[in-house]
Amino acid sequence: MKRLTLIFACLFCFLPDLEAQTYQGLAGEMFLFSQPNARAEALGRGNAALTGSPFLDFYNPAASSFSAPVTLEFTRLDFFPAVKWIDRTEDYDTYGIGANFGMFGAFSMNYMHFSGGEEFFNTDAANPEGLGVWPISTEIYMINYSFQILKDFSAGVNANYFKETYKTSKSLEHKGWYFDLGVLKKYKIESSSSNQEVYLGLSLTNFANSKFPITVSSFGRTLTHYLPSALRLAAAYEFQPQNKMGNFGLFKGLFLAEYRDLVNSKYNTKFQLGTELTFLEIIKLRAGWFTEGLNDYGHHFNKSRLNELTYGFGIEAPVKKLTGLNLPMNIQFDYTSLPFPEYYNDDLRHNDNSPIYSFNISYGI
Repeated sequence: MKRLTLIFACLFCFLPDLEAQTYQGLAGEMFLFSQPNARAEALGRGNAALTGSPFLDFYNPAASSFSAPVTLEFTRLDFFPAVKWIDRTEDYDTYGIGANFGMFGAFSMNYMHFSGGEEFFNTDAANPEGLGVWPISTEIYMINYSFQILKDFSAGVNANYFKETYKTSKSLEHKGWYFDLGVLKKYKIESSSSNQEVYLGLSLTNFANSKFPITVSSFGRTLTHYLPSALRLAAAYEFQPQNKMGNFGLFKGLFLAEYRDLVNSKYNTKFQLGTELTFLEIIKLRAGWFTEGLNDYGHHFNKSRLNELTYGFGIEAPVKKLTGLNLPMNIQFDYTSLPFPEYYNDDLRHNDNSPIYSFNISYGI
């Protein structure tokens, strides 16, 4: 009980200080916009009560304790421009590896990279229209550790090194460390007719509200920015009847709900819902919805709230069951392609969607 008290005290003792600092949009593409995990994105962007992916440890550090002994993952998100008059594309890639050592805890490492550009106005002979782009490269190196302090109850921490570079005539950089905490509890309900599981998750991203200074020579001073500090409360319910077709389970259903609050901002509070239906342990169909409050900056042109539907699918190959070989490996491919959320009251979007591809290989020793 003392361990539980310490964990929750660490999660919440920083909240009053966070409210005193305001998040102003630093690396919003990596934290607030579409995310490079096709499964979570299709489930209404819900992620803090999901397991099985090294990238999901980014949202709840305790999730790695419920993963397979070995997991490898690659994901890619191709952003298309939010509005028609910006002729560029952006991408967000992640590479992850996880290892679960049971009673000794679980580890994962992720490398996340976003590349794109930010508009600026600078009318001169080389740029008569006044519109230019600063190339941006944003990287996060994440090390995760989690441990089951009680049966089916895990606590975890992430140590993240953040670096964002603006490649102007003189490169400008934000860089430094930030940390995340999370807990995840699983309840099992077994009967002769079905297996049921309930997951309850709580996490706090960037709980110390780390500072990231950047020196701008044209201003002659150093500016300080903060990453978003996100509090997440999540629940997931999984239902699987005992009915089988050969060695394969006939059906499995997953339902989840999540609430996210940016503790150091008045905006971007979000509520998410999602469902996943799995047939014969191979075909996965997903759908979701989320609503999110926005800063409209006092202009009717901008929306003050997003309401978006999400969807996608996955294909999982349980190698041992499919081949009969003694190879406890699962290979999973997840995909979704969604339009960039409409942040404006007038339709300025391209018709192009932003596709997300996720490849995951897990091995049970």
